[in-house]
Amino acid sequence: MSRTLSLLLLCLAAWSSPSFAGESFSSGTLVAQVDGSDCELCIRLARTSLEKLPGIRRAQVDPARHQVAVELDGKTAVDSEALLLLLSRAGYAVRKLTLYPAPR
Repeated sequence: MSRTLSLLLLCLAAWSSPSFAGESFSSGTLVAQVDGSDCELCIRLARTSLEKLPGIRRAQVDPARHQVAVELDGKTAVDSEALLLLLSRAGYAVRKLTLYPAPR
């Protein structure tokens, strides 16, 4: 298998995030394990873009841990595919997406 095809398959596997594909969430914190951009401008762009999405209270980008954390507002549903698309456009490849429920 060529290196290009292997990379494409890896990207598709990360993009599809099968456990969350097509799902929406309204409460808790979504944490994405990411590869990609770590320049200050890219970090700021990702954070401000995420915080403009309806349903997101706060976003944090931690390049040292390769994580993007998104705190949901508890009211408006956020589509996982929209979140993955936005992160992709900001230069990040999502390896894993985990939902941590909001404390009760």
